[in-house]
Amino acid sequence: MMDTPRQKSFAVQKAERKNDSLFLYSERGVLRISPKSESVIRISYAEETDTIPGVKGLGVSYDEPYKDWTLTETADEYII
Repeated sequence: MMDTPRQKSFAVQKAERKNDSLFLYSERGVLRISPKSESVIRISYAEETDTIPGVKGLGVSYDEPYKDWTLTETADEYII
């Protein structure tokens, strides 16, 4: 019988706040959530790596970091 390869998981293995962003790490890659104001967030994802490339994305013109946000972590969720 042939074994099928196990798919890498999107489940968050580690979370950390750094440089005014929240980074969520999984087996598949890293997700960066960057609050830009009270009503705007920027989301970046890179697969098969643990870093986000330094390429400036389209659509978000906020250059100043927004530091007035909090992170609450429970057993099964992260709340910004």
